[in-house]
Amino acid sequence: MSAPRIEVRDLTIRHFGRKRRCLERVSLTIAPGERVLIAGPSGAGKSTLALCLNGLVPHSVDVHWVSGSVEISGEATSTLPPGDLTRRIGVLFQDPDSQVVLSKIDEDIAFGLENRGIPPVDMPGLIARARFAVGLARTSDREGEDQVRVPEQVNRLSGGARQRLTLAGLLAGNPEVLILDEPVANLDPVGAATVWSTVASLLADGDETARNARQTGSQAFDGSSSEACDIGEPRHPTRVARSLIVIEHTADDVLPMLDRVIVLDQEGQVALTGTPDEVFIGNREVVRSLGIRMPVWASVAHLSGSSHLPRSHDEAAITFGEWAARRSHLPASPGGQPEPHIRNRTDGAPLIRPRIALSGVSFRHTGSGRDSVSGVSLTCAPGELIAIVGANGAGKSTLGLILAGVVQPTAGTVLLDGTPLEQVPGIDQRRRLRYVFQYPEHQFVGQTVRSDLEAAMRVEQLDAHAVSERVDDALRRAELEGLARANPFTLSHGQKRRLSVAGALLTNPDILVLDEPTFGQDDHHTAQLMATVTRRVADGCTAIVITHDLDLVACHATRVIGMRDGEIIFDGTP
Repeated sequence: MSAPRIEVRDLTIRHFGRKRRCLERVSLTIAPGERVLIAGPSGAGKSTLALCLNGLVPHSVDVHWVSGSVEISGEATSTLPPGDLTRRIGVLFQDPDSQVVLSKIDEDIAFGLENRGIPPVDMPGLIARARFAVGLARTSDREGEDQVRVPEQVNRLSGGARQRLTLAGLLAGNPEVLILDEPVANLDPVGAATVWSTVASLLADGDETARNARQTGSQAFDGSSSEACDIGEPRHPTRVARSLIVIEHTADDVLPMLDRVIVLDQEGQVALTGTPDEVFIGNREVVRSLGIRMPVWASVAHLSGSSHLPRSHDEAAITFGEWAARRSHLPASPGGQPEPHIRNRTDGAPLIRPRIALSGVSFRHTGSGRDSVSGVSLTCAPGELIAIVGANGAGKSTLGLILAGVVQPTAGTVLLDGTPLEQVPGIDQRRRLRYVFQYPEHQFVGQTVRSDLEAAMRVEQLDAHAVSERVDDALRRAELEGLARANPFTLSHGQKRRLSVAGALLTNPDILVLDEPTFGQDDHHTAQLMATVTRRVADGCTAIVITHDLDLVACHATRVIGMRDGEIIFDGTP
């Protein structure tokens, strides 16, 4: 057996200002070429573990390293220079813009190569092949193939294309380990599909390269060679033994790629490790008890009584077909039609007076050549839960900001209960209109979780005792009471989201706009959040959810607004 590519021994980590440890005696190994999913509930320490694996902890992120060690190929990450670690371990984070540095594709990929000390003469070949690998090649590099022209300006790329650009930058450096930390969390379904398709293609090409190398006795391409400059025959910048680590709340898209699943529990300990079948089928109840979202194919296997986890639509169809064939020989089940999985919805009573109304509203960012929102007219009534859907860049978040009074339109009118929004006093706007940003960090103002919630209560002008009671209740509902003294910026992605939503709900707003509220949430907290929002809607709140989560739309929305290029192209029931 080959030596492990990554070995973690008894790793215990605690963030400063916290009593609770975020990782507790974690031990695991990842072999060269192994493909692993790290799953767990929100706050289980998954992203912290990723930061330890690539050396950002302890070199850049300040935490209390209580005990344990992390090694890559037998060398401790705590003692390796950061430059060596970035060459050997590449990480793709959630936000497509957080790792893009320069304005043009080639320049952005070259930036990473320059920092790795790659000679300039070697860069053109490495850049070309990295672009080819992620589907961003120039037309001239793929002669004879049909291809959509790729914009060279980064700001003209979609969210999915920007994630593939970051992936190209990582691949150009040919890392030994590739870590994907919820890389599609902020992308629309099309953008997410392009990223996962690219990753699957990279892995498939790597497998083929490995087979060819074994058959011919040749060495797989290692991107450090000057031979990489020859782009006459594009080859894949993939090392045979590259390991893949994926952190995801939704495992469906990555199942076909996986060798193993490692599950962390709420205490930051390893709860399960095994093949996808062993974890999602053999330990189904344990996974469910941790609030982890079960893959759809695992549910298919469970319902059909299969012990095998399908890895594709075709396998799922076969599993379901075998179950249906068995059922055809059994007596019909009593009770008629099966109960639908999705709960029934009501479309609400006829609307008499809208809570908020937009007429001919447009908005253009300074310096932009087109409107982000163009000629939008709509009304939103009390008791509606409206989902706004569309591709990245469709104008969803901008429309949400207008509905919440955060930005003023450059054209058109906005009425709140029949009054022009600009005539509504500012303190009333802040109390009645609340917006939860896609990135929660953008609205944190307190040094602690408690002080951040207290700041949200200032518009209520209540005495200290009443504020304390309301904040205590918000902390309890958000399951953040044990983190009241923690710095908000040190929370997990899911905890940050719950804090931002809790702050918005404190003032009992008439209109609540939530931008990607389920991002970073496990099943338990997603259900809890939507139950809270649904209760507020039943009490007359108008909730507007900007989302790529189509399950949320199907299960909770009373109305769907579809957007494209700043315009509304659909407005109706789900």
